[in-house]
Amino acid sequence: SKVIFYSQQTEANTQKALEIADGPSLTDFLMIRIDSPEFQTICKTEDMQHYPQVLPEDIASLIYTSGTTGIPKGVQLTHRNFCSDANAVITAKIVTPSDHLISVLPLHHTYPFICFLISLFLGITTTFTPSLKGPELVQTIREKEVTILVGVPQLLELVRNGIFNKIRQLPGFLSKSLLSIIKVCGHLRQTTGFNIGKVVFKSVHKSL
Repeated sequence: SKVIFYSQQTEANTQKALEIADGPSLTDFLMIRIDSPEFQTICKTEDMQHYPQVLPEDIASLIYTSGTTGIPKGVQLTHRNFCSDANAVITAKIVTPSDHLISVLPLHHTYPFICFLISLFLGITTTFTPSLKGPELVQTIREKEVTILVGVPQLLELVRNGIFNKIRQLPGFLSKSLLSIIKVCGHLRQTTGFNIGKVVFKSVHKSL
């Protein structure tokens, strides 16, 4: 890496990280703050002659796995890796240029980064939520008229837990009744294919 982009919020942590890291010193990097005039100039330039040629098989990213299912390792991904995945989703017409994407996952993970690439390829508006708090997430989705939420099971579990926590806070009889109705709705959907939950819990579906 030759350039580090940072914000006012991350400036102190960025410098601290470089100072304690083994290897290059601060002088070996070009430090550019994203709210500086220098950054604005870079974004507006049309002079491409200073950019190196990039080939499909060139390494685009080095992502380290967490080691959940094995020993942590660095995974090398090429430009072709990223673009082929993005093109596959576009070809399947899962998303369209008229969609509006909300991104809540960190872009240094492969999955959300590919989704972000798709939004760039199709010119889709992407909104970044200020936090993962349920009310702020729902408010952002409503205000921006979001059509696609890029998430993972853990995020969906947070939403689910939020709904169930509200139910459990209701008076005892009402809480138990609603939880029983949810079980009945789930059973009917699995056995018959009919989802009466959309009618019974219309207000919950509307909020989502």
